[in-house]
Amino acid sequence: MVRIATVNDAEQLNILNDEFNGESETSIDNIRNSLMNNKQEVVIVADEDDMLVGFVCVQLKKSFCYDEYMPEITEVYVKPAYRKRGLASEMITFAEAYCSKNYPLHQYELLTGQENLVAQTVYNKLGYVDDNELHLSKRVKTERVYTRSATYQKFEVLKTNRNKRYKYGEFFVEGVRNINNAVENGWEIVSFLYDGDRKLSDWARDKLAAVRTQVNYALRGELLAALSGKADTSELLAVVKMRDDDFSRIPLSENPLIALFDRPSNHGNLGTILRSCDALGVEGLILTGHGVDLYDPDVVSSTMGSFFCVPAVRMSDNDSVFALIDALKARYPGFQVVGTTAHHEKTLSEVDFTKPTMLLIGNETEGLRRIYKERSDVLATIPMNPRGSASSFNVACAATVMFYEAVRQRAAATCRGEVAGGAC
Repeated sequence: MVRIATVNDAEQLNILNDEFNGESETSIDNIRNSLMNNKQEVVIVADEDDMLVGFVCVQLKKSFCYDEYMPEITEVYVKPAYRKRGLASEMITFAEAYCSKNYPLHQYELLTGQENLVAQTVYNKLGYVDDNELHLSKRVKTERVYTRSATYQKFEVLKTNRNKRYKYGEFFVEGVRNINNAVENGWEIVSFLYDGDRKLSDWARDKLAAVRTQVNYALRGELLAALSGKADTSELLAVVKMRDDDFSRIPLSENPLIALFDRPSNHGNLGTILRSCDALGVEGLILTGHGVDLYDPDVVSSTMGSFFCVPAVRMSDNDSVFALIDALKARYPGFQVVGTTAHHEKTLSEVDFTKPTMLLIGNETEGLRRIYKERSDVLATIPMNPRGSASSFNVACAATVMFYEAVRQRAAATCRGEVAGGAC
């Protein structure tokens, strides 16, 4: 009997796949997950008395260039003892009928080896012919690292040495969400690192197959564990290319809301502020003065993926910042610079954040420098409980409150029809 595969076939499909592709290509769990969730693949099986003896895989390719699907048969396998019974033809014919019934299409494609002449004869009888198109493939270069070699030592310094990070223009990324967001937002992935002796999840295998890199590295498990910052070693680490410190990377709206953080001294605070920018819609973050490294692994990991969603640029000197402020004031009528302070100035609710705004956030210990206070159009503070013992807010908490107040005012003004954009 020929039929569509179900999740209950995962164990037997794993056995057939080991015969077809060799052991350790995948796992039962990965197959089960694919059968449940992969909507781009149809798997057909040949079932002889509840024993699977063959399978066919069809990839449902879809491009915006065409209205129709282009199904491609990529895998055909029948156990040796069951060959010459027409099972391959029967499964392919079943697959064609299923796809024709369920998807708009006008042709099928089939991938096979040039030297597989026996299979080609079967396919020709089913109507498949050489269409004179050349199928090309390129494998990503993979190097194996078994010792603490020079290559491995480079990975170590990317994690621990700020100067070496900037020498190479690369930084270290760990975590599923971080890697996903880096890929989705177009950051250049230089390399992936993984345990060469471990079965990888579908997610990791998909990233290795789909993301273009210069070279990937298969490490011994203990070496990968030493690089990982987690108790449970991540299965995939990434080396990512830094982006230029160019303010034009920040795509400004018609009514921009941006922030500047002066001399950040704590990795977690910087990461949290980036995360709050992402969550509340602040369009970009400027970093000034000597502080913690934007590309430090602790900063990146603490953003929970937001690092790759919010443009952050470093400005090395005050003159560059002031020139930028002047340019923004010329470009956006009413543009204001709002400084932050722990002293009693205007409260947040008294500041009009519906205008184009740059929020200045001071250092955790010393607050906002005098030179920035003097360039501020208004100084704002968060009112605190007068009976409380706390003298100030954590800087990341304070920044988040200020971002929220700005977004709240803009949303309310939008509902009243006073400003464009935002949400009621």
